[in-house]
Amino acid sequence: MLLTPEGVRVRAGFLIDQLVPLDAIVAVEGGFTGEEVRDPATFNAALLAWPNIMLRLNRPLDRRSLLKKRNPTIRVAFRLDDPEPFMRLLTWRLGQRPS
Repeated sequence: MLLTPEGVRVRAGFLIDQLVPLDAIVAVEGGFTGEEVRDPATFNAALLAWPNIMLRLNRPLDRRSLLKKRNPTIRVAFRLDDPEPFMRLLTWRLGQRPS
């Protein structure tokens, strides 16, 4: 994962490379249900592990895929080894947006 001036770039090798714009993120959470993770409207980018971060979006985003067409997503889930610093920085960045 990469936090850029434009948003959060969710990456996993050549399989996943998705930009989630900052203006589309309404919340960053560390607690969520398995039902939410498995929901087809959730983009689960934690390929081999259970996610520990979820971004909630204010609008559906198109998902890019090399192999097939994907439905738009309203949540993005992924796993970080140390999620707390990322969550603090992203929450701060979201608070810096103009109202």
